[in-house]
Amino acid sequence: MSFMKIPTALKSPQMPVLPREEWQGAGADAGLVAFHSGNAALGPYVITENRWCCSFYVGPYLLNPVYRDVNGYIYWMRPDNMGRHFLYYTEKYNWVYIRSVFPGFEPWEDYNSDTREWEGDSFYSGSLPAIEDGAVSEFSPRGELQNYSGTSKIEVKPFFSALAELDALRRIHSGRRPDRNQDVRPAALDG
Repeated sequence: MSFMKIPTALKSPQMPVLPREEWQGAGADAGLVAFHSGNAALGPYVITENRWCCSFYVGPYLLNPVYRDVNGYIYWMRPDNMGRHFLYYTEKYNWVYIRSVFPGFEPWEDYNSDTREWEGDSFYSGSLPAIEDGAVSEFSPRGELQNYSGTSKIEVKPFFSALAELDALRRIHSGRRPDRNQDVRPAALDG
């Protein structure tokens, strides 16, 4: 197995387990994340396939976590269209949902008093919802989107890729191991 230590402490909002040290898979292990859990029920080390945090539905689109540093946090992207939908943290606008720009881009908006219209990027901003079933937050239109009266807020909801994930976490916390024949993430390994 090949892993590289992640030099920054990436933050993920309201993670079920706060890792103390993190490693990113390299070579044949690309796409895997390993971390020291500090949790006796999970075991000292956990290796998972990008599933130590939930995904989010932003409107109708499912965005999955990406464990790369953008302003100190991980970000989420839509995997099935070459990553043209992103949810990430910005210093100025808190959490933003934006299309067709790479995470880390700081969107801008400005009200033009001559034209009485908003200028800038088309994006939404808001706060992430609590990480629990049924939680929802609303992101407001920003920038150029504010010029269109039909543009409404969008809902952002946490999504766990399968109930089996939540069940696996419950089993691990209770001391029972998940069934190894199931594709269950996160996978706890004895260290």
